[in-house]
Amino acid sequence: MSYKKLVKWVNFAVLLLVLALSIYLTVRYFFLKEELTSNALQMGYIGILIFTFILEISIQFVGPDILLISGILAGFNFYYVLMFILLGSVLAGLFAYYLGFIYGRKVLGFLFKEEEFERACRFFEKYGKIAMSIAALTPLPYFPVIAGIFKMKFRDFMLYAVAMRVLRFVVLGYFLNLVVGL
Repeated sequence: MSYKKLVKWVNFAVLLLVLALSIYLTVRYFFLKEELTSNALQMGYIGILIFTFILEISIQFVGPDILLISGILAGFNFYYVLMFILLGSVLAGLFAYYLGFIYGRKVLGFLFKEEEFERACRFFEKYGKIAMSIAALTPLPYFPVIAGIFKMKFRDFMLYAVAMRVLRFVVLGYFLNLVVGL
């Protein structure tokens, strides 16, 4: 098997794993959110990093906000909690962008007609930057894979999605730390 085929199969397997994990986490979160948070905090800062990455990469409606809040309330060092959440979020965003960029069009080609996909591309070209910024700054679902699927320029992705996500967690963490520190 050639190296290129091996890389494609590994990436495809990771994509399937991410989709399965997304479904699993969404169902699990609604029933066991305290357990999810508890497991992450029991593992310490590395657990916060791992669970942040998983929550950010998976396609579901749960963000790492709960880990930020729980970590601060549990008495973890605010700066370390924030640093590991930012690291996990940025790494997940970059990985999701990569997956969307490489495989997104192929996957969506199976689900949508070419005309529908082209219409979605035009919509994303017009509103993609603002939509990614809003999703990154708010508790709305944040799916960085979409930026890759619609071939957003990497520079724009870093500015309108990743930087906004980092800003959101820094501001949220700062205010939480102020409230808890009082």
